[in-house]
Amino acid sequence: MAKQLNDKQLQDLNFKKEWCLTILDFMSCIYKNAQSPKMLIELINEEYRKQNLKGFRFIFSDINEMSKNLTDQELKDLNKILKSKFGEDLKSQTQKGIIKIEKIKKRGIILTENEFRLVESRVEDIYADESKKEELDTLNNLLNKYYVEHNCK
Repeated sequence: MAKQLNDKQLQDLNFKKEWCLTILDFMSCIYKNAQSPKMLIELINEEYRKQNLKGFRFIFSDINEMSKNLTDQELKDLNKILKSKFGEDLKSQTQKGIIKIEKIKKRGIILTENEFRLVESRVEDIYADESKKEELDTLNNLLNKYYVEHNCK
């Protein structure tokens, strides 16, 4: 049986569901014959019924990551929709992630799988940027430490 969510967690779950569905609806209009948005919508509805907040965090992260594959104009259009509906867009979500990463770097350790995925995503974003080499090294060290502690015991 699923753990009962408190009001704050339920609010977070509802936000993530609506956010993801909004992005997938947008992508469905662009990629009319693609099966992945339809399959993800089914997954979202199933995880929502289960009130699986942890699973939703992964879905939320993955869908935000998928949106990086949109063209500049598509991304601009999507951000306009998100800003109108939620008061924030993918840029503000990215900024929230950077703030979380700064806290992880300060702490010197990744504590959860969600944090691991967040740091891993940041590494993918900056790996080719020479000006980010120092940050890249720090993040890779954090990822390696987490990997060793959680997968090589």
